[in-house]
Amino acid sequence: YGPLFDGSAFAATRRGPKPIPFVYTPVNPEWPAQLLWWGEPGYEREFVNVMREMESHLREKGWTHTKLELFFNHKKRYKAFPWDGDETRFVKDFPFFVEYQRLMKLAFPPSSPVPWVFRADASWQMERQFRELAGVINFWVCGSGMFGWYAEQAAPLKERGDIIWIYGGTPPVTRPSSHITREVLEPWLLGVDGFVRWQTVMPGKDPWFGFGGGGETLVYPGDRFGIAAPLPSVRLKLQRNALQDLALLDTLKSRIPIDTLRREAARRYNNTALSDWRAPRPKLADSNPETWTNADIDEAIPKDPRFDQSLDAAAWERGRSWLLDLLKEAHA
Repeated sequence: YGPLFDGSAFAATRRGPKPIPFVYTPVNPEWPAQLLWWGEPGYEREFVNVMREMESHLREKGWTHTKLELFFNHKKRYKAFPWDGDETRFVKDFPFFVEYQRLMKLAFPPSSPVPWVFRADASWQMERQFRELAGVINFWVCGSGMFGWYAEQAAPLKERGDIIWIYGGTPPVTRPSSHITREVLEPWLLGVDGFVRWQTVMPGKDPWFGFGGGGETLVYPGDRFGIAAPLPSVRLKLQRNALQDLALLDTLKSRIPIDTLRREAARRYNNTALSDWRAPRPKLADSNPETWTNADIDEAIPKDPRFDQSLDAAAWERGRSWLLDLLKEAHA
């Protein structure tokens, strides 16, 4: 991991020797301390000692530019642990997060230059977690459809210093190419920090002839072509291009109000207003999430054809042409 943390892995690329911004660490309820001793002094001692050594090692190496994710990516129904770390559904599981934050504060000195963030992927209890785990969780990765119900929370969450991403699936190759860009545009329009796709390295029984449309694949194995490396898909490259376009568009906010840029980008993309990207709060959101079903959630998320069937292949190109015109004017 050293070359990723100091950036030397990218020295020969156009990216340059920049460290990766985040890393998902292997910490879980069974490591570095054994779950058998949960709630006992031994669990605390083992967890704190190992995490303290990790912090010391990273600091001594100068690997202090990558945020370390404390992220519990498990569910009770997986039959390994007795609580939900990922997409927490039950309020009784909240104290586990509070306890792990306490342990991390014991392990990492307050003056440590090693940045760690406490990540939670939120869905069922998203709104309540925002409120009751304030000051505990500071990196939220939220289900994109459901986050639309609570989009007004983005500003206060960021004001208190939290990082916010949204997540979702990947359009298959049967969709117009513009569909890979929708989830890239959405967080920029909503004023959040990023988007992460769920599952991008499962090409099915055969990545070339039986990959099920690639809805869970953005990277392919290169062995069929004698390449001992992963191959990026065209969709991944289109997504990268869209990110670069948005980065350029964002540079113009010193000349043009950011809300003006966002409104015009949405209009050109699929003839929508910014409010269309924020789903109306359903009645379901005011009931107890512990009683919801997946079908309830799906039914409560609007199905606007402008974001799906009616999204044409030229959607991104319209905005990109506008961006290039703005850049020409800015540098004239």
